[in-house]
Amino acid sequence: MGAMTSLASIGLNAAMSRSQTKDDNRAIQEDEALRVAEVRAKDVADREVRAQRLKELQAKQKARSAGTGAGTSGGSSAALLRGLRKKALTEDELAVEERELAIRGIKQRAATQQRRNLLESDSRLVSDGVRGAFGLGRSLLDL
Repeated sequence: MGAMTSLASIGLNAAMSRSQTKDDNRAIQEDEALRVAEVRAKDVADREVRAQRLKELQAKQKARSAGTGAGTSGGSSAALLRGLRKKALTEDELAVEERELAIRGIKQRAATQQRRNLLESDSRLVSDGVRGAFGLGRSLLDL
């Protein structure tokens, strides 16, 4: 009878461990999705701020050029406007790289957590199986 109780206990522990691992993995995935969404939302907001700042700088430069009578269609004024656009594009490219790096880090940490959960679950199952097979950790009720 003791062997059957041990086997039943091992089976129950295995089912509960798998269920817990699935729940943990689901929570990790939800947290990952939330963090990725936060990074993307911050990126969109930052991009809008950079675009607005570029418009303001361009408007100020055009106003300066018009105030000095230089105009905005050629010469140094046009070069300054191109420089502002180029700088904004460079900032956007860097922001995209930062965003992708942050998302990759979030996904790697989540995958590592899921692997760790699976290994811990497997380790518990093996440990429980060894204890059950060799009668270790038996209670007086199993005798």
